[in-house]
Amino acid sequence: MESQTNRKSLSYLMKDEAVHAKLCAVALATPTQGHDVVDILLFLCPECAHIEPDRPPASCPNCGAHAEEFIPV
Repeated sequence: MESQTNRKSLSYLMKDEAVHAKLCAVALATPTQGHDVVDILLFLCPECAHIEPDRPPASCPNCGAHAEEFIPV
């Protein structure tokens, strides 16, 4: 059971790091576009900590949590 949980956690981590890389690229480019990074709205999944920019997905790509559960940060 622990091995399966670890695999699931690592799977979430790998997916989220791809999102984090995209968000970092946006954050680095934003000042050169005349905007501030604080203008970017992010949504956090309370179940697995997945982050989505702009708006929550219909369901979390990692854990399946519904859009209504996402927390704006």
